Amino acid sequence: VSECRFPDIDGSGTVSANDAALVLAAAARIGAGEDSGLTEEQEYLADADMDGTITATDAALIQKFAALAGAGKYENSPEGWLNSSCSSRI
Repeated sequence: VSECRFPDIDGSGTVSANDAALVLAAAARIGAGEDSGLTEEQEYLADADMDGTITATDAALIQKFAALAGAGKYENSPEGWLNSSCSSRI
């Protein structure tokens, strides 16, 4: 469980569409052969599916969680992330 990564890329304290946008932009830069533009810590958090790469799939998972948390289905917190996404992969 300690490996679950709450993907708060922008450091706001919650996961939002902005986090998903940062991850999507990083994935595009990586795909173009460029640096991600993220810090090492942000890269770690951005790999939401924990497969070792930052891709559009990570951005989609983050966006989905942000939307569901906004609708009240999950708490927008590390615990909410664990309940929604991470627990199904561990």
